Amino acid sequence: MTADDPQNDSPGVVLAAAAPQLDSEYQRRLSEAFTDDITWLTLGKTLLQQTIPTINEQAKNLGTSIGWFWTIYSSIMIATTALSQPRPDVLFIAPIFTLLAAYVVALTAQSPIIETLDLHSVEEIRDTIESLVAKKNSRIRVCVGLLILTAVLIGAGLAV
Repeated sequence: MTADDPQNDSPGVVLAAAAPQLDSEYQRRLSEAFTDDITWLTLGKTLLQQTIPTINEQAKNLGTSIGWFWTIYSSIMIATTALSQPRPDVLFIAPIFTLLAAYVVALTAQSPIIETLDLHSVEEIRDTIESLVAKKNSRIRVCVGLLILTAVLIGAGLAV
């Protein structure tokens, strides 16, 4: 008795013949979905592995810039104090605070951000990665803004 035999009324044989087609279709769809998730997770992992060290390097370079600004600012303070009377102007003292704030922000931009996530949810992993990169980038922007403010304050302090 075979599945093609008209005398065969047994649904078990017919189902057994049709089951591999359904199973292979299901496996194909499952494989495509799983491959898509793995593809995106692998891409996300690669982007994260390349992006975070780059951001950390930017923060390190900003720390070097802060050191350079601190040297310039200290030299200006020493020179103006030695050549003239001490200047307690707010514009002359304010760069101390903006440089310290920029340094703290640069350090936090380099430090890791701890997040919890569900490893079974591709959307949550993607959203968490985007959030981590956005947080680190915003810290870099704040640090750059503080350095620009420091430069303006130093220039304004000298102009007074």
